[in-house]
Amino acid sequence: MANIQAPYKESYTTYSSYFNNNLLNNSYTFKIPVYSDMPSGTVIATKSNNNNLNALSISGVTLNPAFNSSITTYNSTVENSVSSVTVSATKAHDKATVTGTGKVDLKVGSNTIKVEVTAEDGSKKTYTVTITRKEAEVIDPSKVTPDNVVTATGYKNKSDNLSGFTVGEDVSKVINYIKGKNSKATVKVLNSSNKEVTSGLIATGQKISITINGNTKTYNVIIYGDTSGDGKISTIDYSKIKAHIQNSSKLNGVYNSAADTNKDGKISTIDYSKIKAHIQNTQKLTQ
Repeated sequence: MANIQAPYKESYTTYSSYFNNNLLNNSYTFKIPVYSDMPSGTVIATKSNNNNLNALSISGVTLNPAFNSSITTYNSTVENSVSSVTVSATKAHDKATVTGTGKVDLKVGSNTIKVEVTAEDGSKKTYTVTITRKEAEVIDPSKVTPDNVVTATGYKNKSDNLSGFTVGEDVSKVINYIKGKNSKATVKVLNSSNKEVTSGLIATGQKISITINGNTKTYNVIIYGDTSGDGKISTIDYSKIKAHIQNSSKLNGVYNSAADTNKDGKISTIDYSKIKAHIQNTQKLTQ
């Protein structure tokens, strides 16, 4: 009953009626209705002890052995360039709780990641993943290549397309940062017309030229969300992605890549929704 006073009041009223009419000592037959499919007795619900995971994954990491809910110990090895990973897990029971997911920074050497699942009844299970991050490769200074310099910066290099820059960062800071990784490198930033620029915002469509040990290589710059090439993420970019989806104005080359904000290989409404969230400061884009 919604009224917590009802049991007392109604039983007291019934008792008073019987008492006032001298009916307390009479015998009565109570009829209790029995419905179809009623249980034979009362069953007290028990809390689930399911503390399993349905899935466990770590970005950029292959688990060894392959994930199995009954296996709780895993290991893997990653390159030195992998400085952090993201742990994701799916619980098997909706009333269980999971801790230990999210971004994890990796130090060189052994790193232990523990994902703990607590069942509804409080019983726990811990899945342990040991990730070994390799030592940095020692390269003969005379054999360092532009790719080696890029690797040292931590920028993401996918088929000579670089990402991972800080949105709104000045070109001069990017140049100095790269030179800081190898003082012998010559670094230039070129605009979309292949003219050298030394200031202004780092932007989609620019190129970074790195020369070292007589070798020169040029990389394309991608700022995810910057589809206009101005180094900013604004309503202009939102409109360009929308026009692309509606086939009224197509994005090409690195600008097309910059529009793929969720990095799923296609441009959809999800991408301009992410730009909108970035502009509204509800969820920043990951570079």
